[in-house]
Amino acid sequence: MIMQLVKGKIKITPMRIPEELKRIYIQYTYEFGTNHLKPVLTINKLKYEGDRFYINIGEGFTGDNVDMKVELLDSAGTVIKTYKGTYLYSKYCTFGTKPIRPDIMDYVHELEARVRQLEEEGEVI
Repeated sequence: MIMQLVKGKIKITPMRIPEELKRIYIQYTYEFGTNHLKPVLTINKLKYEGDRFYINIGEGFTGDNVDMKVELLDSAGTVIKTYKGTYLYSKYCTFGTKPIRPDIMDYVHELEARVRQLEEEGEVI
């Protein structure tokens, strides 16, 4: 999951492939001039420190929302900037060896619409 820290808010890039709740990779994209600060991520009262890491949020979550807060700390541990957000999350189950898209039917319909559009334009052979 890529978390963009912008203007006091956390913007999350939508994930195309579901990840295990026990092993979600977190990576930040910082505002200009803040990449030297140490991020501390708080997700529903669980704290994680660091820049690029895996987290386990598979246990203890109830409801459909996740509250997130990222605090950027200087070398003395003082909070310089804070970013907050509340996000929906879903639990997915996938079987097999390859990752499966959770929105597979929507994706298939998008592809079918694109093929029809290209056929009308005469670009599909």
